[in-house]
Amino acid sequence: MIKLTKKSSAKRIREAWLEALTSGEYKQGKSYLHQKTKKGEDRFCCLGVLCDLAVKARVIDAPEEDEDRVVVYDGDAEKLPNSVLDWAKLKNSTGEPENENFVGEEAWLTKGLKKESLASLNDAGIKFPTIAKIIKENEDVLFYK
Repeated sequence: MIKLTKKSSAKRIREAWLEALTSGEYKQGKSYLHQKTKKGEDRFCCLGVLCDLAVKARVIDAPEEDEDRVVVYDGDAEKLPNSVLDWAKLKNSTGEPENENFVGEEAWLTKGLKKESLASLNDAGIKFPTIAKIIKENEDVLFYK
């Protein structure tokens, strides 16, 4: 795994995020950045994986878990907190592309999700490796330079 710090470049953060999404280390969940199952197993949204990397890089403090087993990162449970958004140079807290010329991977387009966010793709059941491919193919509309 790529080691990150508070001062890591946006490019390095993206590389680490893509690696994490395709590593098999994170189990996919829906609706929240991160939630624990009744058995205590972690489930992550693709954006929650980025939050976990931010915790490991000490960009944000360790998250808190609420009474519904929802994990809260820097005050947010359903979208990226501003601290993570700024660190990763992502344009939008839900991973929505900010460009009308946005072109996603074929699976995205065929589901009618052309203008949706990474969070929406995640919640629609698009798997992490496909989301990673979409991120890589569309860095210009998802991230600041």
